[in-house]
Amino acid sequence: MIGIVVAVLWVRINLGSKFWQSRWEHRLHLVEEDLEPGLDLFSASRDTVRGDVRQSLERNGGRAVGRWLNRLYVIAVMRKPSVSKQMTFLSAFFVVVWVVAAVVSGYTALA
Repeated sequence: MIGIVVAVLWVRINLGSKFWQSRWEHRLHLVEEDLEPGLDLFSASRDTVRGDVRQSLERNGGRAVGRWLNRLYVIAVMRKPSVSKQMTFLSAFFVVVWVVAAVVSGYTALA
């Protein structure tokens, strides 16, 4: 039971943190546009952001690791997985695992 409660709280923490992250990103976008239009930190287009990331990855590429492995790494990074979503999915998965464990445990205790 404790595992279920902790996992549910973990999901709620992830959702709440995404709420505030989204709020601050939006506010900073508005402030940036007022202070210096075209600065392109929080208000950059998707293409600009992707170009910046690609250039950074290419400049700082891991040649010692191997070209093919570095290419796979760049491809994975450029897919832009959402950290917030991944953490929320992970915590939701733990809710499911704990619920299944509780059901199985209760079932085996009755048998």
